[in-house]
Amino acid sequence: MKQRGHRLELLGRETIDGTSYYILRLTLSDSYTTSLYVDADSWVITRRRDVRPLHVDVDPAPTTIELRNSDFRWIAGVRFPFATTDTDLKSGKVLETTRVNGIKVNPPLDESLFKEL
Repeated sequence: MKQRGHRLELLGRETIDGTSYYILRLTLSDSYTTSLYVDADSWVITRRRDVRPLHVDVDPAPTTIELRNSDFRWIAGVRFPFATTDTDLKSGKVLETTRVNGIKVNPPLDESLFKEL
């Protein structure tokens, strides 16, 4: 992270909905900042909070958006979330949900795909 100009800081711990989290602040080299919530029992990032517009072209007003990852499954030795929900923390309104049906890790690709780029 540091070699790429990013910064990662441990902000402390917080309990949300009965789950204890370590909170990490990630500041990217372009100054974009996000907070990552690491579940202290599973060591999985199950929440992320950003201050930004959901869709800048629809409504450019920034708000605090919490992304919640769930339905973790092991694929090729890595835990992936198969469900995510974006919620506006101020209003509690669910902004967006995603459900993943399947993940293929490093599938073979036809080299012709790269010739088109």
